[in-house]
Amino acid sequence: MEGRLEFDRNHVSMAFKRAQFVLYDVKYLLGSLPTTFDDDLRKGFLHGLSLMLNLLVMMQGMDSVVRQLIEPVLCTMAMIAQVHAGMWRRNGFALLNQLYFYHNVKCRTEMFDRDVVMLQIGASLIESNEFMIHVLNKFNLLDWAAADFEQKPIEDDTLRHTISMVEEFLGLLITVVGSRYVPGVGEVCNEERTKKEIIQMLCVKPMPHSELNRALPEDQLHETGLEAVIHEVADFVKPSSGNNRGVYKLKPHLFDDYDTFFYHYTREELSRSEEEQRNRRKSAGK
Repeated sequence: MEGRLEFDRNHVSMAFKRAQFVLYDVKYLLGSLPTTFDDDLRKGFLHGLSLMLNLLVMMQGMDSVVRQLIEPVLCTMAMIAQVHAGMWRRNGFALLNQLYFYHNVKCRTEMFDRDVVMLQIGASLIESNEFMIHVLNKFNLLDWAAADFEQKPIEDDTLRHTISMVEEFLGLLITVVGSRYVPGVGEVCNEERTKKEIIQMLCVKPMPHSELNRALPEDQLHETGLEAVIHEVADFVKPSSGNNRGVYKLKPHLFDDYDTFFYHYTREELSRSEEEQRNRRKSAGK
């Protein structure tokens, strides 16, 4: 159809390569901020924006499978859920190592966090029922969602795997719907996102400066932003003896911001945070 972008799937054509090179050039230009804006630069920017809008118009109506950007992300999330359900035990430590780095604080900004944002974008663009069915299908839970699921005979291992997959599925939905402390997704800035991370980490336990700094992601300048906000959310407790280290404790009124479903928690951190909150409430007589 005239006005549509069409590329051959069977081989990489020169036209597609040229399109890729153009996008690489645009990516470089967008990352190079000018020191001043003059009239020629403004006109060039508006012209480029107009061309980009024309490109987006041409992309409308392309093959829906090609445009389904959430497909690889859902495959990844489903595989992670299967690993947690114990369905990949024969694959050794190679897969576990990949998942470790996928969620590790040093890598997750460009891996796990990007995938979550991609799912949020997809969920906002796709009709809600279609999105839910798509996720259920990837998690192999369409039978579980059926009305007669409880009437069917199910083996113990299958039931155990299904229960675990349902937990992972619901956790993913909570993350997609509720995780908004990302600039561009929620109405927050980088400082507010850093505060959110610090609050949730200190809900696990009080931490010394070095450990807390390691628990935060770094920006392009290898800075975590800890120093700029730490005194707004935590109090420093000096060491009681020479062998101990001083630690930061969360300000008491911020314990109400504890998020049981914080998506950066590991399973161990989630368990410890829940225990910490129970002990704190018990000590307070609540």
